[in-house]
Amino acid sequence: MESSENSTPEKQADTGKNSNSKKPQYMMGMLCHLLALTALVGVPFGNILGPLVIWLIKKEDHPFIDKCGKESLNFQITATLAGMALGVVAVVTTFIAAIPIIGLISFLFLPLIALAGLALMVAVIVFTVIAAIKASEGTNYRYPYSIRLIQ
Repeated sequence: MESSENSTPEKQADTGKNSNSKKPQYMMGMLCHLLALTALVGVPFGNILGPLVIWLIKKEDHPFIDKCGKESLNFQITATLAGMALGVVAVVTTFIAAIPIIGLISFLFLPLIALAGLALMVAVIVFTVIAAIKASEGTNYRYPYSIRLIQ
């Protein structure tokens, strides 16, 4: 009985040390991804500002935080540019809709543009949550369809 009691605290102490020593950088990496969702609650450009602040403050602390911050920023900048492009297309299409014959055709594209905007928003939320979960596990997540602006 004594040998089993002695081995159990050592195993618990070992796992405790390993998990506690890695958790701060995993939590900061996860925060880099999750702060991008602040744009959903109305913070203007919160999807870029949230990860940017954490990345700038913590990038020197650990390489994992640096990678998570860069990935999150690259993806959020890409998504913002895609959203702006959809907005420009929607405005142009709306003005073209005022033209009699051509306008009917362009007017039919407005629901498709709105659907594309909705798909973009859902994709951003899904990929951001996946990245946050991976970061909390200590895994580097590479966003798909992301322009690598920050190396």
